[in-house]
Amino acid sequence: MKSVRIRFLSQEDILSLNLTSTQIVSALERMLVSHGKKLVQMPPKPAIFPREGRKYDYMHAMPAYASDLDVCGLKWLSRSSENERDRDLPQFTGLQVMNDPDSGVPLAVMDCRWITVARTTAVSVLTARLCSPRAPKVMGLLGTGLQGRFHALMLAQELPTVKEIRVYNRTESKRDEFIRQIAPKLPGVKLVPATMEEAVRDCDVVAAVGPGGHGIHLDWIAPGSLFISINLAQPLAPDAVAGVERIFTDDAKQFLNRFETEPDAFGGKPEVDGELSELVLGKKQPRIAPSDRVLSLNLGMAISDLALGDLIYREAEARNVGTVLPLMEQEDLWPVIG
Repeated sequence: MKSVRIRFLSQEDILSLNLTSTQIVSALERMLVSHGKKLVQMPPKPAIFPREGRKYDYMHAMPAYASDLDVCGLKWLSRSSENERDRDLPQFTGLQVMNDPDSGVPLAVMDCRWITVARTTAVSVLTARLCSPRAPKVMGLLGTGLQGRFHALMLAQELPTVKEIRVYNRTESKRDEFIRQIAPKLPGVKLVPATMEEAVRDCDVVAAVGPGGHGIHLDWIAPGSLFISINLAQPLAPDAVAGVERIFTDDAKQFLNRFETEPDAFGGKPEVDGELSELVLGKKQPRIAPSDRVLSLNLGMAISDLALGDLIYREAEARNVGTVLPLMEQEDLWPVIG
């Protein structure tokens, strides 16, 4: 039997590849085309909740296969909201496995923290590309963690007409530090400290990327605007979820499955108008009337992780980045009797 080797890629290995925002978004767009053409296998992600009482803490298994791209793998992701405060660890940790679809043999095992942040932002960028009002000028940003950092920079690149970003974090010192770090990277954009309401009212585009408390009401959301939430409807009051004119998600089947397991995160049962991949393919239009408010509730799909995992693996193979490890050397296995 042939020996089997796998490529291990740490977070730092992935960072060393210096994958650009353009590469990331392009990889996601290709995978969304596959999704829109129904060329993917992606069962709803099973979840376990090892610690009762810790709301929204979970472990997710996310397998998928895209037949036209011939990409196969699985992400195993955990979220622990107490990690930063109590353990000096990130909230999100996990691994991603990429497999050879023919043999089933694992090709690579890689950190998935960067993948999760980058693909989530890339999906938001594509949503903004398709659903933003024409020439948006003011953006609201709720949340200043890693997702806030990626969303501020990548959305500003995608929406060059935005000249003001209103930044909210419930901890003012974190908000102010975020502005201090990001402002030099966006010289043509004014970053303004804001309350939650100020970061929503009169904004053309809003990205809610932090934890929410169902506090944002319908009358805060401007007519014709785009509201992106990466944590389902957690930031939104029920009247906002019920009142917006258009709601899109990345995968309707998974959306309904998630509603069954986490109804509190939805602020009611939203009526979905379509999927992001349908917008990519032009099968659906984001608005019926120019004044329609569009709400984007993308859950995060396993195929999005595979899109970046495949990009990372191919780049790492070409540049010999990471560590090649032995997985198995022989097939002749015997039990140890004792």
